[in-house]
Amino acid sequence: MKLITRVDSLLQMILDAPVLANKGGKAWSYLQPIADFRQVLTRVRWHVTFFGAFKVGKSTVVNAICGSAVLPIRNNRATGVVTKITYAPEKKVVVTTCLAQGSSNQITVPYESRAEYILLDVSSAIVRAPRGVEEVTVGLALPLLHPSYTLVDTPGIMDDAALTARSFRELERSDLVVMVLSASKPLSTREKDAIRHIHALVDGNMVFVLNRMDEVEDGEQAETISWVRVSLERMGIKQPRVYATRAQVVLREKERGRGSYVAERGLWELEQFLIHQRDTSAGEYMVLRSRLGILRSYLTQAYAYCAAELQAVQVKLEQLAQQEQRKLEANQSAWKKQIAEKRFQLMICKQQLPRCGEWFVNAYVAEIQRLMEKDTKWRDTKKLSDCFVPALQSYSANVSRIVRDAISPLDMTVPQFNLAQAQSGAEVKLPTDVAAVVGGVVGGIIGGLAIFIGPISAITGATIGVTTGRWISKKVFHVDAQRKALEVIEKGALNLVPTLTVEAEKYIDSVGKTLTEFGELNMPQAQLTTEQFSMQEDERYYREVVKWCREFQETITSIKKEIAI
Repeated sequence: MKLITRVDSLLQMILDAPVLANKGGKAWSYLQPIADFRQVLTRVRWHVTFFGAFKVGKSTVVNAICGSAVLPIRNNRATGVVTKITYAPEKKVVVTTCLAQGSSNQITVPYESRAEYILLDVSSAIVRAPRGVEEVTVGLALPLLHPSYTLVDTPGIMDDAALTARSFRELERSDLVVMVLSASKPLSTREKDAIRHIHALVDGNMVFVLNRMDEVEDGEQAETISWVRVSLERMGIKQPRVYATRAQVVLREKERGRGSYVAERGLWELEQFLIHQRDTSAGEYMVLRSRLGILRSYLTQAYAYCAAELQAVQVKLEQLAQQEQRKLEANQSAWKKQIAEKRFQLMICKQQLPRCGEWFVNAYVAEIQRLMEKDTKWRDTKKLSDCFVPALQSYSANVSRIVRDAISPLDMTVPQFNLAQAQSGAEVKLPTDVAAVVGGVVGGIIGGLAIFIGPISAITGATIGVTTGRWISKKVFHVDAQRKALEVIEKGALNLVPTLTVEAEKYIDSVGKTLTEFGELNMPQAQLTTEQFSMQEDERYYREVVKWCREFQETITSIKKEIAI
């Protein structure tokens, strides 16, 4: 019951694993065997898998255990598909065929026709397994098989790559592996490589049948058996179980109903070992050890792959981060330089303000001249004031234009220079003395600049007005009255230029402050590239898989310690 409970806990770890839910993950080819291994963990029957090179007599050994020629044999290479022999009250053969898109189908065929679904097609130069056959299951009323065992015969390895791969896939689902060796030429280099791999895979649940002992001289048989045992021990296999036999002799004796086959003790001892495992708790421990070993092997492969990929991704991410940091520093430096250049251009704008002042004076005088030319009543206060407004608007527009030109091509919103927003609300009254009307108008208009540009002393306007008034009282009817009026108006306008310049400089400084804030707000920042984002996703994925594999391996180690296997 304890073993079943522990298997259930492992099964739950597989079922609950988020990494196994992502079938599109980059490590899925390594994780899929783990997900599929749930079927093996919960499998009731114990699989005893026979494997070895071609023509060492695997099928004959299985037949000898069964006591009849259940598996077809011949002098040429025989087995082409995985064939399972399981307990059934009556003989039957079920063939599993491959369908499209990885699906399969099972059909029952006559027992007598089983050979055509099992044997290799050797009629041509290219040897082929039976087309479309995945595996064959033979039901047999053999007491040894009841209730636990399934004997599995596999195609010979080390000859055909596809058949070798199929055999190894079946070995990864085994509870006990029986490697069949030929006594006449045992333990080739490739056989030794296979033994090391499979022995580690099933955590030592591996035994050996040394078949065809009749091909070894009588006086050399004991030496051959001893040499095989010693060779296996040198490969790290402690106390290897080696069963020497003549499978064909045993098969003939059993088919004739003779008990003399017991004299061939090797195969009889193997059968006794299987019975002991089946009938005692040793079998459960054997099965669990194999399944844990295979599961650990899958986890080790997945862990090794993902750990390597994780390290590679992390190195690449670090390289990308350094590369992007260099780009960022270069972009920030270029941006700071651009902002500094624009700030310098704003300072240059202040040097252009005197010209803007000239344009303002000229614009105002020109407006007055046009008024004088077309209107004899040009001395009207409102008319003179109306000429002043366009000049101020022109000044504002010119200052705004040179500032925008300095900021361009930055995508920064530059506020319009608006003298009205700097007004103090001061109001200057015009003189009512008839002789000083014109002078009062001029002085009043100049004083009225406070309405547009801020605090301008009313005294300034009054002073100019008095001066102008004195001149008007003497020259009002003089033929040069317009020229003299223009001179006074121009002089008054020139006196206003410094005040306009102060306001314009304040405006430029405010734009400079806005530029600084704009530069800080729009300073290039680190941006995650598409490649970095993708690799970070990969990093998280591989890190999660590595963590899960490590925890799973630790759980397996804990289980093995707990149940002392």
